Amino acid sequence: MKAIDPIMSRHITIAYAERPMHETFRAITDAMSKVAGREVKLLMNPFNSEMPTPTSVSINDLSLAESLSLLASKAGIPAISYLLAFEPNENAYYLTVTIVSPDHPAGPGHREVNPTTEHPFFIKSKP
Repeated sequence: MKAIDPIMSRHITIAYAERPMHETFRAITDAMSKVAGREVKLLMNPFNSEMPTPTSVSINDLSLAESLSLLASKAGIPAISYLLAFEPNENAYYLTVTIVSPDHPAGPGHREVNPTTEHPFFIKSKP
């Protein structure tokens, strides 16, 4: 048996530069491919070429998850969710990054008990 680290907790370093958001994201995914030892293909990504603001970023020994969160904060995105899935037939990873809505509840809410005791679909017949 061999202990392994999750790919998203592996650390990367990207030199300081001012780049468009999508190029910084591409640099992160390229570093992700390097540490994973396999190609990382993008499925969904909020950091597209339509984002007009270039960003100055230096990533120095941060985990991949922290690097994505840092880029999101630079873009003004409050929170992101990611999924990195392995496809064995292609021997590659697929990455999906989505924006988490600020209106999304932080946890399970409180559900009130339904005061109706009888409902036509849930009536039990008494013997």
